[in-house]
Amino acid sequence: MHKLPKAFIERIKQDRPEDFNQFLDAIVQKPITSIRYNKKYSHLISTETPIPWCTKGVYLKERPVFTIDPFFHAGCYYPQEAGSMILDQIQFSPDKLLKVLDLCAAPGGKTTLIYDKLPLGSVLVANEVIPKRAEILRENLIKWGCKETIVTCTEPYKLGKLKHEFDVILVDAPCSGEGMFRKDPKAITEWNPSSNKACSKRQKSILDAIIPALKPGGMLIYSTCTYSDLENEQQVERLIEKFGFTIHSVDLESTWNFEQVKSYGWRTTPHKTNAEGFFFSVLISPIDPIINNTNEPESKLTLIHENKLNVVNDILNIPFVGFTFLNKVFYASDKLMALTNKFRDAKIQIVQTGVFIARFENDVLIHEHHLITSGLFDQKTKQVSLSLDESLKFLKGISIPTFQNFENKSIVTYNSVPLGFARTENQHLTSEFPKKWQIRMNF
Repeated sequence: MHKLPKAFIERIKQDRPEDFNQFLDAIVQKPITSIRYNKKYSHLISTETPIPWCTKGVYLKERPVFTIDPFFHAGCYYPQEAGSMILDQIQFSPDKLLKVLDLCAAPGGKTTLIYDKLPLGSVLVANEVIPKRAEILRENLIKWGCKETIVTCTEPYKLGKLKHEFDVILVDAPCSGEGMFRKDPKAITEWNPSSNKACSKRQKSILDAIIPALKPGGMLIYSTCTYSDLENEQQVERLIEKFGFTIHSVDLESTWNFEQVKSYGWRTTPHKTNAEGFFFSVLISPIDPIINNTNEPESKLTLIHENKLNVVNDILNIPFVGFTFLNKVFYASDKLMALTNKFRDAKIQIVQTGVFIARFENDVLIHEHHLITSGLFDQKTKQVSLSLDESLKFLKGISIPTFQNFENKSIVTYNSVPLGFARTENQHLTSEFPKKWQIRMNF
């Protein structure tokens, strides 16, 4: 581990004189590894130590090589820091369909956690301002099998112009990363004494820009992975004092050893909680008498041509709803399409809406990977079970000799979990796992 910055040590000593030594000892220890299971694959949850505040989270004794685990590539679980899984304790009304925005969403850990908690029929928008990170976010949401989602790549102020659009907004704000010092040496080398002030300024800008998009009485979840008062307490106090937010109580078990921060937040510290550093607060926006304009923009999406509809329906287990764009076919609900039209009118860059199920090439329908992970594929599609060695070859894009007789287009599985589409050529099973995501590691 890199040496901790002197200025950081001095500040922590000033902030935590009562347990400074214990904190410092813990922050240089080996980091903890934890994963959270996809709710579709709860039956795979291991006998490892459960994370008490997250129903699908577990600690691992050692950090495995995730790259050589087919379950990882299939979206069965997500490696996620245990402290951030505390968001699982935030309760949403099961009777209310929600429109949720995860503003700073990449790479997607908290996004998929929130997605799994939402009432059926709710909509989740996952935004990331950096294009490369937005693609990583899209990849992780596809692997997770998300359906009622839109991935965007835009600045917060553009989303903020959609007044009173969202019931819940999560701002996992860019921060100085002090809570990741034990886990990520890069966080140490990037930190300097001015980091807290610079991040605080950026956080204020992000919050100010997005608050107008939150509905009156809506929920704002603010989080960081830092210990800085400037980036945590002072940001929440400003929201309360300047904008009139009120505190939404989240009750945590005392045995979990989260630190309560005044009356409005919670913090993990490595010497008390079995986690890295994480801070969060849940707030409710003031009730505003202004009623949001409910008029929906005229649809500009292209509906699928009638002569192609039957071909698309043949690959699905439910009737198709959605649209086409540049010969790509997207399964999307009316809610998703309406929101997509709003985003287009607001010049918000859309990375993906709904489920990218297929594309047409010279009038031939080509299946896409999202069709499998979403569970929308025709259940009569032939499935071929592979061994571990065969599965890893498939994920590397290596053809596998086969003497089985099956349809040209099949789904390959590992321990009954779908991995992707494959086709047969010259008595070989040819992988159609997306090339960008294929394993490049030699083993």
